[in-house]
Amino acid sequence: MSKETIKGIIIGVISSLIASGIFYSITEKWLWNYNFPVWLWLSVTVGAYLIYRLVTYLIFRRRLNGVISEFKEGFMGDSFPYTWEYKKSKGPYSIYGYEPYNIRIKDETKEKLSKPNNYVVCGHDVPEYALKRYIQLSVIYKMNKKLQVFLLPTLEYLNYTQDSQKHQIIY
Repeated sequence: MSKETIKGIIIGVISSLIASGIFYSITEKWLWNYNFPVWLWLSVTVGAYLIYRLVTYLIFRRRLNGVISEFKEGFMGDSFPYTWEYKKSKGPYSIYGYEPYNIRIKDETKEKLSKPNNYVVCGHDVPEYALKRYIQLSVIYKMNKKLQVFLLPTLEYLNYTQDSQKHQIIY
């Protein structure tokens, strides 16, 4: 074990002892006068913890469904705009059990590209695996607030690498 892990365990034990002391001093007069068996206290504690985990899971799933239903189109740098759909999967590009598939250039852009003598201002193709990784990181960025600090520079760099107006190194 590293020093930080041991330090975290010690701080956790000390803070839980302090919190339980504060809880006991606040509820001493009205809660601790009743003699309940230990198994009852344990079952109430476990039940409260399981309810907490269930509520956080349901909130997470609701947020995930909202993000998945709204985030179905986008672009990388100055690439063509793309659209995609999600399917339940456990593959390498899976995001919380969903994987982007059917990635294609947006229909309006495809129509402009197919007409002769029609100029599209900017855009280029991006490989499908790169788009899937970018979508994966974007959904994680939208869902996990703790990782946003670390993912933002990565997403900005990926946008920069696909922006041919800033440099000329697009494959």
